[in-house]
Amino acid sequence: MDRLFQLLFFSGFCSFTGGISREYVLIQEQKTWKQAQAYCRENHIDLATVQSDEDWANLREAVQVTKKAWIGLFNDINSWRWSYQNKEITFSSWSSGEPNNYGGYEACGLMQGRTWNDYNCNSLYPFICFEENGTNKFVFINNSKNWLEAQHYCRQYYTDLVIIQNQTELNEMTVIMKPYTSAWIGFCSFTGGTLLDYVLIQEQKTWDEAQTYCRKNYIDLATVQSTDDSANLQEAVYKMAKMAWIGLYNDINNWRWSYQDEQIMFQNWYTGEPNNYDGHEECGVMMDISTWNDWSCTALFPFFCYSENGTNRFVFISNTRTWKEAQHYCRQYYTDLAVIRNPTENNELNVLMKPYTQAWIGLFRDVWKWSLSPLPSLPVSTSFITWMTGQPDMLGLQRPCGVSDPTGLISDQLCSNVLPFLCTFRRKFHV
Repeated sequence: MDRLFQLLFFSGFCSFTGGISREYVLIQEQKTWKQAQAYCRENHIDLATVQSDEDWANLREAVQVTKKAWIGLFNDINSWRWSYQNKEITFSSWSSGEPNNYGGYEACGLMQGRTWNDYNCNSLYPFICFEENGTNKFVFINNSKNWLEAQHYCRQYYTDLVIIQNQTELNEMTVIMKPYTSAWIGFCSFTGGTLLDYVLIQEQKTWDEAQTYCRKNYIDLATVQSTDDSANLQEAVYKMAKMAWIGLYNDINNWRWSYQDEQIMFQNWYTGEPNNYDGHEECGVMMDISTWNDWSCTALFPFFCYSENGTNRFVFISNTRTWKEAQHYCRQYYTDLAVIRNPTENNELNVLMKPYTQAWIGLFRDVWKWSLSPLPSLPVSTSFITWMTGQPDMLGLQRPCGVSDPTGLISDQLCSNVLPFLCTFRRKFHV
């Protein structure tokens, strides 16, 4: 790691909030949390962020919210964070007993009056965006430092390394940094000219422990989002004698509906389900007792189709198919596999399926994800993952996570195993 630090020295950008006022805007249009986030990032800066008592007082004074409204809180597997710059929470105002993740699907935060609550991200509510007004938002520092030194400098004398939110800010920094051709920036979602570097940590940890370490000392566990990232990862691990954790994890609780990728608002799992038995249960069935179970998607069952515009919303098809085949059939002749939004619809389907004991519904599970994501629900692009032959097999793994071998090939292991790990080290900005 010392050798890596010696080689990578660039000037950098700091972001500056001193003298910049933060303004909050209440948008009355009802959106899901993710839709609200996209709207705020396109039209303002981001969903509302609260870092202190002063921020919270300013927000309550600026926006009189008596009903529920989304703010920038989201649950990132192990911790609540802010949408803006993916920052950890340093101040909170949760209601008594919250957050409680009721029903297992409350991963986004909203405010109501003077407190916060966790809610299903797919619920529709008004939302609060924020703006920043002021001058000298970005400061270019032409002293050469490595990324960690640059981050420390910016946090000591300004706010942090810069986050690029849009093309206008990118153009502004391109002008400021001339005649230099490279400069450090903070982590951002902008991909033009962006590279990820990796650091191998030889200390043995579980996947969760490794994630915590990387987020504290670097950015996150290693993520691969391009061919350049893949090459950099290979270079980082080629001297490694055994497997090492990367940022891949398999989330057995992230169930969704096939229809419009809709999140679950109502659920009726059988006791102890879903359990991902034997590591291959990624699709949902309704049982004859009206409860749900997770099952291997290759099993053959009758199925329910959903008709959005038909007189009969639910149609039972008694011919047996795999889940994927059933989905294809329903999308060809109806709207999609059945989506169940309340107990009444659940009972309706249960009556239709008799005398059969099991039938596919539209439930499926997003499988592999990256630890480093704006939201836990962001799916993995597998374009740049090279799995070992026969992997991922997930045999008997109720909670598998991803590992890399010395050649850069990826496989799965139980997340509680202890291994070395790879952290994402920095992002580099070129013009």
